Amino acid sequence: MVIQEQLGAPSGRARRRAQRAGDFETIAAIRAGDEFAYEQLFRGYYGSLCRFAVRYVRDADLAEDVVQVVLGELWIRRADWRVQTTVAAYLYGATRNAAVTRLRQLERARRLAERVVEGLEHHQSPALTVIEVLEQREAYAALSQGIAALSDRRRTMLLLRIVHRLSYREIALVTRTTIKNVEVTLNRAVTALRRSVPRPSS
Repeated sequence: MVIQEQLGAPSGRARRRAQRAGDFETIAAIRAGDEFAYEQLFRGYYGSLCRFAVRYVRDADLAEDVVQVVLGELWIRRADWRVQTTVAAYLYGATRNAAVTRLRQLERARRLAERVVEGLEHHQSPALTVIEVLEQREAYAALSQGIAALSDRRRTMLLLRIVHRLSYREIALVTRTTIKNVEVTLNRAVTALRRSVPRPSS
């Protein structure tokens, strides 16, 4: 009876071999530019990676941004993708690292904003007049508020386009939509940002 159970159920080693074989096929397909394989990986891991990222960033929208960047970067650099353990371990590790990096970036931005305010209060900017500094600060604040006011979808597509320099087709693949929808969404995002930034005084 014990022998039959042992023969009927795959061992842990056999399961790991099967997983590595499946991972190898997935990695090879994505490195070759197989969009279907990437879509399958995206669908299979997106939700669980978002829940994992929330543990670090404590915000569902920010967690989604982190995961989309991780998966987007994977596609951008697919030709150089290397996995030492398993695909799952790689993705969770990359998500953890991206979440920690994002938190550090937010903290640095907060400290920088504090220093800017302190500098304005003490007139510590010899290169600019106080009026010019205030005007730049107003424009920057307006732009920051404009970006924050964008919908999650517009903000994510803008990030993928401007920061990561993805094509419309690649953005459509990462966000699971059409190229036309990407074009319309980005146009609306840019229009909204232009309206949020005050015109320089003449």
